[in-house]
Formats: sequence, C-alpha cells, structure tokens
Amino acid sequence: MSTRLAVLAAFALLGCKQQEAKSEFPPAGRAVAPIVGDSFSTEDARDRVGEAEAVIAFAGIAPGMSVADIGAGEGYYTVRLSRAVGMRGRVLAEDIFPEVRDRLALRELQLFPA
Repeated sequence: MSTRLAVLAAFALLGCKQQEAKSEFPPAGRAVAPIVGDSFSTEDARDRVGEAEAVIAFAGIAPGMSVADIGAGEGYYTVRLSRAVGMRGRVLAEDIFPEVRDRLALRELQLFPA
C-alpha cells in the first residue's frame, strides 16, 4: 500500500463515527417482498444494453473460475456466466422454484450438450 493511500485511509477512519451496535434481529414473521415472476425482461433487451457484460466485468469473472447464480430464474446470467468461465470453469445455478430450476437444466443441456 502506498504512503498516500495509507494516509487517506487513516483520515477516512478518523472521520468515521462509531455507531452503536444493534443487538436484535428483525422480528420473525415480518413481511417479505413477493416474487412477482420468474422473468424480468426479454434477454435480447437486456443484451442490447450490455447488462451481463457489465456485471461480469465488474465482478472480475474470468475463464476457469467457479461462480454461483443464486436465484437463477430462467438462467439469463447462468448462460452468460457459462460462456465467461468457459469449459474449465463452473457455474452453480440455484432457484427456489424446482420447476424453474428444472427448465434451466434443460436449457443448459440444449446450449451445452454432453
């Protein structure tokens, strides 16, 4: 770490105010946002704005990595992550709806036959 960066970090820490730690968890049984659907937009529309490429670049995804797509839905990111990590990488995809997860597994088989 450079001296300049260390000095900036020290000033940033000095400027922070200590906050009282919360010791309670949120109450059980609180309302949770509903799942509206298993699709967000068309994949073409998302690709046109470079959504996946931006996220993959920001996350530093590279060939050979193992990554996870939690809440994979129809697999928009799963498919694109698979291309990004390549044949030596691994993408683990999970969704809470078994039927959605199963459709995704079939989609992957179509895109990447054994």
